[in-house]
Amino acid sequence: MNEEFGTDDAKKHGSPTNEKIHQSYDHGTQNSNHLETLLSESDTLPNTDNIVANKPESNDIKPDFFDSDPDYLCGIGNFRPKKLQYFTNIYSFIVFYAGPALVTSTLTSYITSQVTAIERQFGFSSANSGFLLACNDIGFLSTVLFVSYCFRNKHIPRVLAAGTFVYGISGLLCASPFFLDSSANTDQHLEDPLTDKGLNYTNDAFYMCIEKKDEEPSKEASPTNFWALSLIAIGMIIQGMGKSVRSPLIAVYVDNNVKRTKTGKFMGIITAIGIFGPAVSFSIATVFSRLHFSLRDVNITPEDPRWIGAWWLGFLSFGGVSIILCIPLIFFPKHLPRKHNDDGKTTEMVEMTETKKDKKLKPEFNKANVIKYIKDFFRSLRRICQKKSYLFLVCGVTSNIMGVGGVSSFGAKYIETQYHLPAWKSNAVLGVTNLLALSGGTLSGGLMTSKAKFSARGSLLFMTVCYAGVSIVGMLNLITGCDSVAMVGPSVIPNRATFENGTLIPHCKESCSCDDTKYLPICSESGINYYSPCYAGCHSKNESAYNDCRCIFNSTYATPTICETGCDNIIYYAIIVVLKFFFGTMKIVPYYISIIRIAGDKDKSLALGLSSFSISLIGWMAGPVFFGLIIDTTCLIWSSSDGSGRGSCVLYDTDKMRKAIFLTEGGLTCLASFFCMIALICHIRSQKQTMKEEIVNENLKVEIEAPQL
Repeated sequence: MNEEFGTDDAKKHGSPTNEKIHQSYDHGTQNSNHLETLLSESDTLPNTDNIVANKPESNDIKPDFFDSDPDYLCGIGNFRPKKLQYFTNIYSFIVFYAGPALVTSTLTSYITSQVTAIERQFGFSSANSGFLLACNDIGFLSTVLFVSYCFRNKHIPRVLAAGTFVYGISGLLCASPFFLDSSANTDQHLEDPLTDKGLNYTNDAFYMCIEKKDEEPSKEASPTNFWALSLIAIGMIIQGMGKSVRSPLIAVYVDNNVKRTKTGKFMGIITAIGIFGPAVSFSIATVFSRLHFSLRDVNITPEDPRWIGAWWLGFLSFGGVSIILCIPLIFFPKHLPRKHNDDGKTTEMVEMTETKKDKKLKPEFNKANVIKYIKDFFRSLRRICQKKSYLFLVCGVTSNIMGVGGVSSFGAKYIETQYHLPAWKSNAVLGVTNLLALSGGTLSGGLMTSKAKFSARGSLLFMTVCYAGVSIVGMLNLITGCDSVAMVGPSVIPNRATFENGTLIPHCKESCSCDDTKYLPICSESGINYYSPCYAGCHSKNESAYNDCRCIFNSTYATPTICETGCDNIIYYAIIVVLKFFFGTMKIVPYYISIIRIAGDKDKSLALGLSSFSISLIGWMAGPVFFGLIIDTTCLIWSSSDGSGRGSCVLYDTDKMRKAIFLTEGGLTCLASFFCMIALICHIRSQKQTMKEEIVNENLKVEIEAPQL
């Protein structure tokens, strides 16, 4: 320790002093007392040039050791007021990062809640919507490895601020198609309150009974809104780029600035705040989905199948807030002053000296050794990939995220289809379940990890148990669905309603020339569902109902909605989702701890980036596509905008859909538990091998030194 502070050098040059140091530093009296004890054993005062570079010799040591290094001071440039330094601690950082962590977790969930509205306004197909969801991961994948490796030693708070700013710009860009759509700012959508632009027809004649086939109204093909698709796609790609800095760099910043035993607690708090994002986005979506996209009063309700909500308001709101909240992060220091390292010894002066040395070396390193820098990247990548426990852990988490990503991407659609709820109610259910489960589970996992002081071994064991429990709880959703709605309509409907001795009145369909691809469910006064006004024999309409319906008994009108089913299983579904999400998110912080500890300090940033890359590529990007294909297999009737090809699905077999979704998700979660168990076994074997090597090396050292004794 004396060599570290230049005591020997002082003796060599004969620096005279008989004084002891009786000062205490603002950043921890324990460090100061320890330093005083060490220096008091010597008759000389250490040369302060060895402590702070380019600082003249002086017997007076400033109370604030870090005043000379801007990397440890809050502020920017020459603006570093003394009062601002009260925020140079991890707690202040968490408080000011809470906002960006929250808003940068919103838009991905928000767009999944608004898929139906966007499709209806711009005439997008389901394939277009799937492409938009994938664009977010395209942006993330294109930058996450570069960011995690190249920015790990940079000013991380400012990198996080830049990422949050870029994220905000992406939100504004995604909202821009609304303002560029001329029809959205005129009365075109409001001239006929029952017009369904999204279904590519100009009037309701397509849904009503047409007595003669040659009187069928002409179709008006919806133009391909390529410009709208392109703008939203670019916005989603930029959004993914902005998010790529979060996962790898925030974990590195926290782990570098707190004791290792506290990393789990602080990461749990930050992750829990971010997990609030989906809950907030679904809650906001509930409000905006009840507003017409034009923000004007119209004569249809949100329960109407043709309703288009104010989808663009969410992108505008979250984007603007992100730009504002990124500002405070710019003022945080590159490093937070630390009182102790993991063994309790003084670290401030050593860190200060090393930081100064690094500053002198880095410019020359970056300019003259680019090739070496690239080689170091691949060496680090090779070291990571040689760790079997790391590879199996990433495989396990990726398998789980594939199921989570698929189910969450179609969560709102599943609730709407399975429980026959309007979009705003579906978003409300998702918002409540996310609020109760995700944040609470993540925070609990972080506190448990910190309290129990989980090592990589303990974290892997905890994750294995969590995955097994989640798979069991998730399977309960197989029995929480509602039966298919009884409906008068095509023969492919599983629960087809019949009347009058079990047969349909012949002229209801045949004489009306009903098209099965024109799905618009209506409910009669007697509580019978009809596939469309055509199947009810309706010949006219008013502002809110269809009239002159000749195939409806005891009534002649019907409203565009599905009759009440009396199925309240949505409550049980919500409870199961809360439990599943709670136990599922408890493993998030142990996952971070496992990655950091297995990879080691030198490779932890790249290891986090590589795992995020794999999870995004296979989980979040491929998951929705995979589950989309599975859901498509449960479709009964497909629509077609021009009669020449398959469009979106208009009617699903809800029983088949429920089984397909949750059996697939359960299988993937079981696979995740299996991979984590293998990772645990590999890690235990690796630890034993390391211990054996250390014993052998120690024995060799003793044998070599024995003759000298």
